[in-house]
Amino acid sequence: MGRPPARREERMTAPQLGIRPPTAGTRPIRTRLTVVVLMSLLILAAMGPARADVLVNKPRGRVCVGEAIKTGVWYQAYSGGPRWFEVRILNPRDRVVFSARGRATKQWRYSKFYPQRTGVFRTVYRVPGWQARFETRVRSCGRRGSPAGLAAYGSLIPHPIACRGKVRLVGIPPLSI
Repeated sequence: MGRPPARREERMTAPQLGIRPPTAGTRPIRTRLTVVVLMSLLILAAMGPARADVLVNKPRGRVCVGEAIKTGVWYQAYSGGPRWFEVRILNPRDRVVFSARGRATKQWRYSKFYPQRTGVFRTVYRVPGWQARFETRVRSCGRRGSPAGLAAYGSLIPHPIACRGKVRLVGIPPLSI
């Protein structure tokens, strides 16, 4: 007497059992996912490598006559690439009133220009790969000590005015009686 022969259990697959895998709703999801991945890759490829080798300082949008328009450049040492820069400031008549060029350093390097008239001054930076333009509106603020204040106080108080590196006292001399 021995044991009865072991029955071999057959495993049946899902289709044999009449069960179908869920395919009805997955195709649109796969298609959308594929489209999103391909579009992301295309956008990244079109953008190219991020290049921020030379950074520039945006000057203030508004200043008073006699206040500084501040320009500056900085070289990102870890990004590599060229370091040259050129900056120009144009007056309202589009004439160059300030110009600087050179190699940007690893620390911020600033320059200042003091406009002596009102109007819209344009700062133009040229660095490797791009150009930036910024506008600064220079206005008369009417404070004492500025050339704009001269109109209000010129007959009463003399005001110092910077003129080509020299300081002149401007005002009406006192009346002699």
